[in-house]
This record gives sequence, structure tokens and C-alpha cells, in this order.
Amino acid sequence: MANTARAAIKALQPELIAIRRDILANPEMGMEEVLTSRLVADTLRGLRLEVAGGDGGR
Repeated sequence: MANTARAAIKALQPELIAIRRDILANPEMGMEEVLTSRLVADTLRGLRLEVAGGDGGR
């Protein structure tokens, strides 16, 4: 089971790195993270996870 989880995490690593780089390349003011919220929400939906709220869960 642990090896399966490690493999799944390893498979997501390139996408997670790209997300981190995108967030750092497009900084937003605190409490005004519209693009960041949208990016995270879209990513979670892509993983078939439920996102509460509007675009980014706000």
C-alpha cells in the first residue's frame, strides 16, 4: 500500500512543481488570490475531488 501511494505521489510531482512555479510567477495580494484559488480548484477538480464554493472555493 505504501509503495502504491509513493508511486501515485511521484507521478503527480511534475504537475505539482508546475503549479508551484505558476503560483510563484504570478503573485497575488493576501485575501485576493483569485488566480491561485482558481488554479487550485481546477487542479482538485481534475483529480475528481469536490471543491466547495465558487471558482476557487470562496
